[in-house]
Amino acid sequence: MTKRDWTSLLIDLVVRIRWILLADDVTEFVRFRAVCCSWRSCTPNPKDLDGRFHPRKWIMYSSLDSPPTTAFNFVNLSTGKKLMLDLTELRRGYSLIYVVDGLCLLENNRTHTLALLNPFTRFLTHLPNQVRHNSRSRQFPFVLEHAPGSTLSGVYITSSSMVVLRFDPDNEEDRTHLVYAKPTNCMWMTIDINIFPSDSFMYRDQFYIIDPNEGLVQINLHHETNSQTHVTTVVVPCDRFLMDLEDCYLVECDGKFIMVAET
Repeated sequence: MTKRDWTSLLIDLVVRIRWILLADDVTEFVRFRAVCCSWRSCTPNPKDLDGRFHPRKWIMYSSLDSPPTTAFNFVNLSTGKKLMLDLTELRRGYSLIYVVDGLCLLENNRTHTLALLNPFTRFLTHLPNQVRHNSRSRQFPFVLEHAPGSTLSGVYITSSSMVVLRFDPDNEEDRTHLVYAKPTNCMWMTIDINIFPSDSFMYRDQFYIIDPNEGLVQINLHHETNSQTHVTTVVVPCDRFLMDLEDCYLVECDGKFIMVAET
């Protein structure tokens, strides 16, 4: 049997295959690069912040409340493929805080700073360690400790690797607020939202939240050090029907997002 010379594959064909694989599943792209040095040399290294390498079709289905472990199960929602990945960072002083779109939000147990891990490419990027609160112009040292009386209720990640953390108040007198930053920023920005805690959703890098008084609201996040304001746009105005609903949820369906209501 003749041994196949994979390095002889035309470069244009290698490039074509890599984009097809990357558009489908980043794990297949990683396997493709592992075949030979020639293929690796003409394909981009997935160990960077490019949103194309985000494992968006993958979710973790291991419980964070299970006995301490560093091995977790992931499943591809499109293909049903399952992988068990060892998060070695959990043996090196990190704790797993949240998993979203296949990416893991980690907290350093000593410094309490945050980092974003792609468990499929093994790329770990550190996030800013300071928080600026727009309304008070103060800097706080730790992201998860800057807002006593609030609970981290959601994590969202854009294709540009901006991380958005949502904190909901423990009592109805306080406000929901967002903390957001890119790994390349030196500081997290914070904005208050005058909305009673309700469902929110990140769609095509835009943040949406349901306001019972306004309707479906889009919040534009701009990371500008001198900016003290944010822009909100009412996408779908509120009506009496929305105000009477007990619960509303935003979900993605076939590339679009829809509002699901419980009546």
